[in-house]
Order: sequence, then C-alpha cells, then structure tokens
Amino acid sequence: MYKFGTTPGELNALSPATIGTGSSYSTSMATLSITINNIIYKYLYVVNGIISMYNINNNSGQLSPLSPASISTGTNYPLFITTETIGGNNYAYTCGFGNNVAMFSINSSGVLSALSPATIACGNSPGFIATISFGSTGYAYVCNFDTNISMYSINSLGKLTALSPAKINTVPGEYPCSMSIIKIGANTYAYVATTNYGLSLKMYSINNSTGQLTALSPAGFLVDRTYAVVTVNIGSNYYLYTTTLSRIYMFSINGSSGQLTALNPVFINVNPALLYDLSIKTINDTIYIYGRGIYSPNQTPQYLFIYKINKNDGTLIFLSRPTVYGELIISNATATNTHAVLII
Repeated sequence: MYKFGTTPGELNALSPATIGTGSSYSTSMATLSITINNIIYKYLYVVNGIISMYNINNNSGQLSPLSPASISTGTNYPLFITTETIGGNNYAYTCGFGNNVAMFSINSSGVLSALSPATIACGNSPGFIATISFGSTGYAYVCNFDTNISMYSINSLGKLTALSPAKINTVPGEYPCSMSIIKIGANTYAYVATTNYGLSLKMYSINNSTGQLTALSPAGFLVDRTYAVVTVNIGSNYYLYTTTLSRIYMFSINGSSGQLTALNPVFINVNPALLYDLSIKTINDTIYIYGRGIYSPNQTPQYLFIYKINKNDGTLIFLSRPTVYGELIISNATATNTHAVLII
C-alpha cells in the first residue's frame, strides 16, 4: 500500500505497508465509492480464490476488513473483478476459468451479496470484464480466450442478459485480453487489446441503445501483441495508450469516428520490460500513467513505470521506475478497467 509523495508521481509505502488477503496470489482488484449524507466511503475488493472486502480509510489509505471479510467468487479460479453503478445501485462482477460471470449486489456498507441467479454463462476462459453505465441500464463485455467477446445488457437490478447476438468474434489466434470504453459526446467506443501479431488493437463502436459492438472500418491498428489499453479525456482531446513488449503506443481518438491517429512519436520504449497493467490518475491537475511490468521471465522483480501525460499533445514523459514486489494496488475509485494495478 502506498501514498503519493511530494515529487510528481512519487509513491511512498504506508505503515504498515501490506495487509493479508487470505491468498498468496491476488489476480485482480476493484474499488468503489459510496456517498452517504455527503460522506464518501471507499471500498476495495480483491480476487484471490475468494473475494476479500476492505474499507479504505480516507485519511490514511489503510485497509480494514469488512464484516464479513470475504465471499465466494461464484466461479472457478476467478481472475478478474469489476464494479459498476446502475440506476443508483452498485454491483460487482467476476469471471474466471469457470466459463461464467458471477454477479453481486453491493450494499451501503460495501458488502457483496450474490444475485439470483448468481452466474451467467460466457465464453471459454474469460479474463477481463468491461462495463459501461447509461443511467438505469448498462452493458458488460467479457474478453474470452476462445477469440471472442461476450456481450450483455445490465438491468437496474444488476443482472446480466446476453445480447443477440451474444458475442462478437475476433480472428483465430487473436485472444482479447483487455478493453477500454470511452464516451465522446453522443458516441461510445471500445478498444480491445489482443495477443495477435498484426492488427492486434481492435476498435469498435457501441450502440448506446442496444449495447452491440460494431467493428470500425478499418477494424484494427497495426500494433503487434497488445496487452493493456487505457483511454483518457484531456480538455477537448481524447487519447489512447496501449502496451506491447517493450513499448507504449500513443494515439489520439477522433470523437466523430472513433478512429485512431498516431501521435509523434507513436511509441516510447520501455526496454526490455513488458507492461501488462496500466492505470491513469490525476493529481493536482497533472495526469499520470502507472504501468506495472517485468524484466525477467519469472516475473521477479516487478517494476512500476511512472509517466506524466503532456497535456499539449498527449505524449508521455518518463518520470521514474521504482522496484515493486508482488501485486501493486493503484485505482481510481470509479475506474474499473484494470487488472491488479489500482490508484485511489
């Protein structure tokens, strides 16, 4: 656990610096803010075979377990968790190798309860869920290892219902592993990182009324084997960042068409690291990108790469690379498109 220091983008360990999660390996985390009588309460949810639930102290950043402290994930070998607010109510969704999505309501104390039914089927080996809210309804998208994306509507009770058609296919050998959704005016777009050699960054429009994904034309961008993708709005401009082996690619987004235009330069090197998580945070009007990556094949040690976004043109400025062991938490309380890097 960390707090921000006085140097731009700096992270300093809290004291104590860690808290037990009930497992030696946490695969995903998500946060949620709930406002009651003008008081903001923040919660953290950690997938580690179960879902561990914590309160976040607004003053110190320290975690304390809720009561109960955990709940079953509802799916075999869970990998990912996200939260969403629909119709003023809060919900959580997990997925994993059980080939289903588990659905939970979240009460005013931050505690999860399984919905009924508790799960809905998806594709094989799902590893990522992205959601978008349109007030009283919303949509969810699940990246499946069998080269497709499952699509669902979310009603005001938090329940998922498969759209028709229920999935959109990528191409053989193209495994979707991360998605970022952004609203630009009346338009909504989704960008998907896939582990394909070639047009691995996929681009879609989202129908606000039906939730269906439609591939843009052209449907992809020539970037080899993308792993993480994030989008951000800076003033009247919109940008996308995606990681490959040893690089971060940078693009502007056309709000009318959703198409990407390469920035100059189009990438920055992070040799020889692979950044497989990205998170964006604004601190004192400065926007930072935090990327968690590895140098060695056995993923030890892990490093946190810290960048500042140039507001004039969207390009990244490298700041530092502290060493971090294990899973790092960094997440906006409202940002849910993340793996195990969260910034609060």
